[in-house]
Formats: sequence, C-alpha cells, structure tokens
Amino acid sequence: DLGYGDLRTFGHPYAKTPNIDRLADQGIKFTNFHSTGKTCSPARAGIMTSKHPATMEGYSGDYGFRDLTTVSDLFRDAKYPA
Repeated sequence: DLGYGDLRTFGHPYAKTPNIDRLADQGIKFTNFHSTGKTCSPARAGIMTSKHPATMEGYSGDYGFRDLTTVSDLFRDAKYPA
C-alpha cells in the first residue's frame, strides 16, 4: 500500500518516484482525499465498487466482490485497453 507521504512529490526525503512526480508536475495533484477504510481490503473494496465496505455482504478479502459491478468491469465493458 502507498501512503500520501511515501512520494517525493509530497515531500518524502529520499523516495525515488520520478514517473509519479512527473505526472504530478504535468497534471493535477490531488491533496485532499478520503478512504472507505483504514486497511487495504476495505479501502480496496470501496475503490473497486464505490460502495462502503460495511454495506457489503461478507468480507471482500474472503469472498471477493460477488455480483457487485467493479471499476474493472466498467473498463472492460467500455473496451478500455489493458
């Protein structure tokens, strides 16, 4: 998992993240964001499904996303290049 302070563009003293730094310099740098969970599995579930993890039936780490539509499904259906 990657934290806000783990990137040079956000002030990390020794991390080498030149590609991400270049994207931040040439594009939009987001500085205010929220997560649906404190740990990776709930946060990932929120990002992938746009649902709050507490509303999901079962733990996504054990059961997957079941029949919920994920962002990956949307990209696939839109024929977004992999």
